[in-house]
Amino acid sequence: MNNAQIYMLNAELRNLTQTLGLSNIEVEQRKKIFAELRELIMTHFPSTHVNLFGSSRHGLETFRSDLDILVSNKRIESKYIYVAAEDEGEEDDEVVTFSLNVIVPSQNADLAAFRTDPSNAPLIRLVKSSAPNLASRRGSPWNHKQRHCAIEFLRELQLLIQSKREDFHIRQIFRAKVPILMLQHKKSNRSIDLGVDTENGSDELDSTSLICEFQRLYGLPFKNLVLFLKEYMHQNGLDKPYTGGIGSFRLYVMVAFILCENAASIGYKRKRCAASTDFELMMRFFAVYGNADEIHLTHETCLQMHNFKSETRCVDFHSVFRLQDCVKSFSKTYRQLRNGDRPSTILTEKSNCEHKRLDLECIKSKKRRKRRRLLVRDKSQTL
Repeated sequence: MNNAQIYMLNAELRNLTQTLGLSNIEVEQRKKIFAELRELIMTHFPSTHVNLFGSSRHGLETFRSDLDILVSNKRIESKYIYVAAEDEGEEDDEVVTFSLNVIVPSQNADLAAFRTDPSNAPLIRLVKSSAPNLASRRGSPWNHKQRHCAIEFLRELQLLIQSKREDFHIRQIFRAKVPILMLQHKKSNRSIDLGVDTENGSDELDSTSLICEFQRLYGLPFKNLVLFLKEYMHQNGLDKPYTGGIGSFRLYVMVAFILCENAASIGYKRKRCAASTDFELMMRFFAVYGNADEIHLTHETCLQMHNFKSETRCVDFHSVFRLQDCVKSFSKTYRQLRNGDRPSTILTEKSNCEHKRLDLECIKSKKRRKRRRLLVRDKSQTL
């Protein structure tokens, strides 16, 4: 593949990411909905702060993205550090979702595993089985008191929104590891995830601070890769943690590792040529995580972060139970691109069989629940 072809494919990739992002009209409409909800909540609960988080806060949304809103309630006392993650709790409330496994060492913890680089340059390392106390971090990130307080406050928010705003459908997702309210705007059909922050709005302890740091360091290539890969993961049914896929926050760290590795290649003038275009960076992403050259991505993989302005230190892949499907999909896509396929042919809106099967199972499950409800109602009427 010569330079002319690479630059043509890079231009196509950038055009695709522009179409995947939000239009100016959509951005303004989302801002209006957020402002209305923030005013409503803060008027009735003056001690709270209402903010956007995750992709909604930093412009990494695609046209499919939900609006993520975080309410910081000072009445909730927190003894544990919690890092908010997107895409959790978005399934029916009968499903127990999987939380994002991150390491946030306590102040008195031994930080030997997280020694910073002497140069103080931001660094991400891909290592195996290096996450300390991995087995002890499988439970919920909240204790029972925190969880109870968060759910009670979410119930209060639900009653408030139902009484003041009739233009929202509201569903409780309280059995998820991260309890949320799912709001559906009736007129625009936009989805909104409303959660509670136990850290009273502490930005340094929120994952959004790390996303902001990635954007500051890596700029437009980071955004372009994220937007393309979000749509790619969605079309292949690999974007939801509750179906075994890779959520948004993990994806951000995976992309940041590729960009960090590329920046180091330029700085150290290594023999391997550093990527100069977004298309080449995307190829590198699929090669690394598709295990094209060597085995990089397994359940023991851990991405360690050093010298970033965030409390988050490590992201692992233990709970991604369809990780092998992700690796196979990445590997297949890498071979397609290497053989000359265009980025537009990768995003075809034709999901793979596994994605269709999961959607079909979800539809069948909902129909079965509906039939059971109707049967119970008929029996009660006959009695």
